Amino acid sequence: MISEPLSTVHVLGTFSCGEESLDRWLKESALRAQRQGTGQTRVWHEGDYIVTAYFTLASHNIDREILSRAEQGSVPPSVPATLLAKLALAETLHGQGLGADLLVDALTQCVESSRIVGSRYVVVDAINETAAKYYEKYGFKRLLDTVGDLRLVRKMSSIAADLSHGTAN
Repeated sequence: MISEPLSTVHVLGTFSCGEESLDRWLKESALRAQRQGTGQTRVWHEGDYIVTAYFTLASHNIDREILSRAEQGSVPPSVPATLLAKLALAETLHGQGLGADLLVDALTQCVESSRIVGSRYVVVDAINETAAKYYEKYGFKRLLDTVGDLRLVRKMSSIAADLSHGTAN
């Protein structure tokens, strides 16, 4: 798969991941978010520009108070983070282990960007309980003070360590 920034050359119309809100967001909002500087989307394709997967990253911050006591330490009241805002794989690719590869691609981008602009955590707002459990398999921890308990975080340093050891998936 080729992973690259979303652009107008990519074919979005046939993308279907099984979650209507994620399909619609890619088709109707992703390019606008890029133009506005509110989210950057990377897509996968097989060389034909037909999108088979995507993820969107955005800068974010979290309030120190919602972190566990152990995590609060000496961090400032507002802690810089990277939001993994969207992550979706075409239904035709489900069950092949590519979801883990897509997550590794997204987390690699998070770590690389944190080397330029400081970011202590990766934050994920899981779309549902199934997605939350998926992220937990990869070391994300729920922030239990959030609505629906579907917000999860993981320290950027632990992600970077896993990626450098090849254990991120």
